Amino acid sequence: MNQSRIRLSREEIVAKALNEHGFLLALRVRKEIRSGFSQHLGTGHKWNCEAVECPVSARNGKQTRLDLVLASHKRETVKLAIECKRSDPKYKLWVFFDTDPCAHGADARKAFIETASVSPGLTQAACSHNHCIKRIAAPVQWQCFNYYLESKLDMKPDAKDKVSSTQNLEDALGQVMLGQTGLFEKLKELHLKSSVVVIPVVITTADLVHAEFEPKNVQLRDGMIDHKELKLNDLPFLAVNYRANDDLALDRSQCPSEIASIVDDLLGRQIRTVFVVSAKEVNRFLSELEDWLEGNDFFKE
Repeated sequence: MNQSRIRLSREEIVAKALNEHGFLLALRVRKEIRSGFSQHLGTGHKWNCEAVECPVSARNGKQTRLDLVLASHKRETVKLAIECKRSDPKYKLWVFFDTDPCAHGADARKAFIETASVSPGLTQAACSHNHCIKRIAAPVQWQCFNYYLESKLDMKPDAKDKVSSTQNLEDALGQVMLGQTGLFEKLKELHLKSSVVVIPVVITTADLVHAEFEPKNVQLRDGMIDHKELKLNDLPFLAVNYRANDDLALDRSQCPSEIASIVDDLLGRQIRTVFVVSAKEVNRFLSELEDWLEGNDFFKE
């Protein structure tokens, strides 16, 4: 027996330690983003990596950190709050479905983007904030979903193991929402004199897929659907209209319009659109996101 192989080398042990955590993905994504950045038109995306492991206090008071904060090179008050998330090896496939309107009277093709503007005053107390969720047209080529889950990629026909989970994906969405609200609170403290936009983004190693089907094919007798009724479409990135918990909702006193119904409350204080991106497609996503922002008068200063 080769006695030198009784124990692992220090390099092997450290590699195992590194691979048990998500730090490597955030580092690799940061390098990828920086390699794709260009200040010149037509040669890359226009997003600066502004901060790494950025500490913030979420709106519900919880302390958290954002893996990355990006700023638009053209409009530095437009930020991306980024959570990097490795998929669970058991559930590599992230499945999204249902693109119907998220509430009565809502437009299925609208994205919910949180904004804040600060009107400066002579003193800190005199500064006023206009904080709201605006609904703007989502990119035509991007799908906006209401539901999601994680699924195994491969299994034997007679296997009895559990096929799905929601834990990892839900954790990623919840974590980026905590960070996004916290970044807003931090930016408001800085008394920026123009509109601020913070868009939450999850970048993942998971495979992303749209499970397309007709709801009428879901059987009322058991609430299930036959696999023959499904069509699966691979996606490089997508959007989720995420329902934040009450403790992350906007303060009613800062909402510019009256909140008079459940629908008003949901659409005006809680739902935010979170973008979910395959790590392999991050620079393509950033380029298309820039094009989308350019095409919306709402973001022009």
